[in-house]
Amino acid sequence: MRLGLLLSIFVAFLPLVLFSCDDGSPTNDKFSIGHAILGNVNKTLSSRHNMNMGGFREATHRDDKKYKTMGLCFQIQRPVSKEEGRKLLIDCAEELLSQINTHPDFQQFMHEYPFTVKNIEIVMYVSTETGGTVYHPEIAIFSFSRGKVEYLTNSPENRYVFYSEEEETYEEALRIIEESK
Repeated sequence: MRLGLLLSIFVAFLPLVLFSCDDGSPTNDKFSIGHAILGNVNKTLSSRHNMNMGGFREATHRDDKKYKTMGLCFQIQRPVSKEEGRKLLIDCAEELLSQINTHPDFQQFMHEYPFTVKNIEIVMYVSTETGGTVYHPEIAIFSFSRGKVEYLTNSPENRYVFYSEEEETYEEALRIIEESK
């Protein structure tokens, strides 16, 4: 219950944090456009997949200060099978890539264009319908980072370690999805 309340407060105030620091400088243009893209992707994916944004990720290159990676974190309060999670991650990754790469004003702020699956991150945290922790064999975290898909389960014995960790490449995940059709 408390986690849901905190998440609701965070989401309610997120637009203020994202869009209230614009002084007109190019750096703020970069962040304004980047955050607007992430906001649009969040809105699309949240409604499409019945999940809530839990935050965003971004990293700039140390030399030119342009975006090197971008990503979103989501909270899902229902059981998610490995097959469904894989499809969700791939759909989220492709939506994020599409919106980043087709935004003409953003290209000047990208370290490399076009972004590929190596430049984006998606993390989905799964909990029970009441916000409780899910344990092995249920998957607690679905992660897409640097072109890899990961599935992590929580240990019921030790909350500080994962019970299991599985990984596959983006290409392997796509092949599995295609074969299941």
